[in-house]
Amino acid sequence: MNQPSEQSKLKSLAPFLLFAALALSVPFARSMETWTVWVSVFSVASGLWLIGWRMAVRGAFSVREVLVWGLVFRVALLPMGPTLSDDYFRYLWDGWLQVEGISPFAFVPEDPALAAFQDSVLFEEMNSPGYFSIYPPLSQVLFAGAALFLPLGWEVSYYVLKTAMALIEAGGLVLMSRLVSAKRLVVYAWCPLVALETAGQGHGEAMMLGFLVLMLWAMQAGRGRLAVAALAGATLVKLIPLVLFPFLFNRVGWKRVPLAAGIGAAFTLPYLLWAPGLPESLANIRSSTDLYVQNFEFNA
Repeated sequence: MNQPSEQSKLKSLAPFLLFAALALSVPFARSMETWTVWVSVFSVASGLWLIGWRMAVRGAFSVREVLVWGLVFRVALLPMGPTLSDDYFRYLWDGWLQVEGISPFAFVPEDPALAAFQDSVLFEEMNSPGYFSIYPPLSQVLFAGAALFLPLGWEVSYYVLKTAMALIEAGGLVLMSRLVSAKRLVVYAWCPLVALETAGQGHGEAMMLGFLVLMLWAMQAGRGRLAVAALAGATLVKLIPLVLFPFLFNRVGWKRVPLAAGIGAAFTLPYLLWAPGLPESLANIRSSTDLYVQNFEFNA
């Protein structure tokens, strides 16, 4: 008679402990002096994720339960600052320039023409100040929106932008819950690394993932136009999804090419035509893209 009760307690305990580990990791990520503790706590969270997955495989959780806990895990990491990545300082820098009427593709941050902006935390903390921005137009739109809050402090803008990104990814997670079983959803929804990079550090991939899941949901629903629009949105956030267009057009028809091209042009041309103009903007973007394609290594 006690066995079901004990199983119920264990079922509730596993995700609660995972939530506690993620929340506990936040303060330890603030300084390199405590990163050893942070890594230890996050390793425990990863172990709890595996336990949760094993339980899900055995049918312990419904899709709704996995979804709700997945959203809770993201909330736990939202208070984390940009301590594990300095990308956010470049995000807000690009947005700041736009608010001031300057194209983010016009100058490298260390250009003397931007001397009025260089006495700032954003300039001091960003990486690659000698390179032009490479972030696509839809990302830039969100950067500019968040930069409107800079008069309240860069921290406010940081959390506004990160929350917006996290909400887009969370929307994708909700759609994902309609596409897969609980045991498959838990692999993504409860993964500590995914929650860290989306809600914790707010990388642009959070938005990209939201749009990509929308594309998959739209394809399953037979909504070809929406699928193309969603993939265009993902590409306007990060360029990597561009390679998926041939596969998508094979599914929904090549007659959708003008729709994708139109969405891309609507967001991209205003930035390319903004000073210094189309040829110079393209050359600037290409020079920075070469940095990532030719010099950066991942898991080297």
